[in-house]
Amino acid sequence: MRGFIRFGRVLGLLAASLLVMGLVSGCVALIGSGRMETREYDLAGFEAIRASHGFRVEVRQGDEFEVLVTSDDNILDRLEVEVDGDVLSLGLPPGFFTTSRLEAEVTMPEIREVNASGGSRVSLDGFVEEQDAFRTVVSGGGRISGEIHAERIEVSLSGGARAELSGSGERLSLSISGGGTGALEDLAVETVDADLSGGSQATVNVSEALDATASGGSTLRYIGDPDIGRENVSGGSAVRPN
Repeated sequence: MRGFIRFGRVLGLLAASLLVMGLVSGCVALIGSGRMETREYDLAGFEAIRASHGFRVEVRQGDEFEVLVTSDDNILDRLEVEVDGDVLSLGLPPGFFTTSRLEAEVTMPEIREVNASGGSRVSLDGFVEEQDAFRTVVSGGGRISGEIHAERIEVSLSGGARAELSGSGERLSLSISGGGTGALEDLAVETVDADLSGGSQATVNVSEALDATASGGSTLRYIGDPDIGRENVSGGSAVRPN
């Protein structure tokens, strides 16, 4: 009986602490209702996507813009789904939120940049036409996957982020830190400039030239027979054929 009383006191203190934190910070605690609803947003004119707070985003190529978001009906009213310049942002405002589902289906003609953080996952589908440039920045356990074709491709990963990309390009600039992973064996490019650190891993598919820096126990594997230019390796790292 004393154990139950003690446990109840702990729960009470925890709830009170969360309430005080919310009051002090001005944040609002909101728990999802469990009733899922999909809402369409009248947004257009964007070329980039920024996803945070664990959003799962499916991006499809299409001639017309469309943004559909699914979550708890009482969470939908609080979501930050907006276009700033040419960037579609998907996230939550400051506060304490509990929801089991934050999903978006986005259709757009062309995508030039993806920024995913806080465990968000973005997948690309149907972008088969070559464009001049594509950039992605993924952090905090986020992921990006799918197909892209661009002359210049820039991939930046940190904090356990992962990229699984296929397609083609001329030049790939790759920066990975903090245990990130670049599964890029199906992304065929002509040249690669890679910088890996902090136990990161990557596989690239390169035909002409490879410049690489690897430190802190990182490993870069390459497919193809490129000319090796810069090869700075330290701290138990390696640059080797796959």
